[in-house]
Amino acid sequence: MKEPPTGFVLERLRVALLEHWGIGACELVYLPVGFGAHHWRAVDGTGDTYFLALHDLETETEAGFDKLTGALETAYWLATTAELEFVVAPLRNRAGGVVHRYAAGEALAVYPWLECRARSELDTPDLARLLWRLHASTSALAPGPARVEDFAIPRRSDLERALGELDQAWDAGPYGEPARERLREAAVPTRELLGLYDQLTEDALGSRSDWVITHGEPYGPNLVATHDQRILLVDWDSALVAPRERDLWEVPSDGLVMRTYVELTRHVPDPARLRLYRAWYHLAETGIYIHQFRQRHTGDLNDLEAWSNFLFHLPSRTKWPELSLPGVVGQRLKECAAGGGEGKGIHV
Repeated sequence: MKEPPTGFVLERLRVALLEHWGIGACELVYLPVGFGAHHWRAVDGTGDTYFLALHDLETETEAGFDKLTGALETAYWLATTAELEFVVAPLRNRAGGVVHRYAAGEALAVYPWLECRARSELDTPDLARLLWRLHASTSALAPGPARVEDFAIPRRSDLERALGELDQAWDAGPYGEPARERLREAAVPTRELLGLYDQLTEDALGSRSDWVITHGEPYGPNLVATHDQRILLVDWDSALVAPRERDLWEVPSDGLVMRTYVELTRHVPDPARLRLYRAWYHLAETGIYIHQFRQRHTGDLNDLEAWSNFLFHLPSRTKWPELSLPGVVGQRLKECAAGGGEGKGIHV
C-alpha cells in the first residue's frame, strides 16, 4: 500500500508492539510496499529491527481473523518443524500467537527484518526445487491450523451485486463511476468467466488426493534474494492446502521452472487447474477493487494503484478466448450470462 490508512494513529501501533511482543519501538517508518496490507519498519532501543504487516481482513468477523491465523501458523510450522529455511515466518507474540487482532477488520503480524531485494530472475531451476520441497512437506503435516482450499472467490457477492446494479450511480468516490462504466463494458465476459470458474471448480473437486501445501503467489515479488544470494519466500497470508497448480499457474509452461519441477516431481500440471487458478486470481482482484470503489474512498495513492490493478484484471474475451467455446462449458456460461449462475458457491 502506498499510504497509511486514513487517520491512522501511530502511537497505537507503538503500544501494541510493546504490549503484545515486548518491542519498545523508538522508530516507526511507513513502507510503501506490497498491496493488501500496510507495512512499517520498527527499530527498538537496542537497534534490533522488525518488519510489521497490518493486514486488512476479508471480513470483520472471526472467520477472517481465523483464516489469517491458520495461514501464518502454517508458515511458522514450515519454517520450524519442517525446517524449510526459505520460509519467512512471523514472530510469536507474548500470548503465543503469530497474529494480533489489532482492530475490527485488521490484524497485526511482526517479522524479523531482512536485508533483501526482489529477485530479478524468476525462471531458474532453484525456484522449482523450492516449490518441490514446499509441496513435498505436506506428507509430514499433522491435522491442525492449515486451511484447505474451498475455492471461494473473495468479494464474489459484492461483484455479483455490482453486476446487477450497473444502472445505479456509484458515487462513493472519484473512481466509482469510472469503475461502473468499465464493469458495464465487461459485464458479459465477467459473468461468463464466473461460469467457467464454477465448471472448472466442480472438476477440480473430483480428486483431492494430490493436494499439497501451497503459498499462493510464489512467482513474483514475494520471491526475494538476500545479499548472500539466498532465495526466500515471503508473504504467507494466503497459504493453504490446495492443488499444486495454485503455485504453478503463473510459471511459463515452457520455461526452466516448469521443466525442472516436472522432472523432480513426475507431476505434469493439469491445464484445467491452471486455468482455474488464473480465473480465480482475475475474479478475486476484480471483486476486491469493485468493493473498494463502491465504498467511500478519496482517490489517494492507494486508490490510484487499485485502479491500475482493476483495469489489468477486469475480464475480457481478449484475455479469455475460451469463453466462446461450445459444448458443456459453453452451455454453463450461457446459463450464467442469463443470470442462472449468479450466487453459486462451491464449498468443501
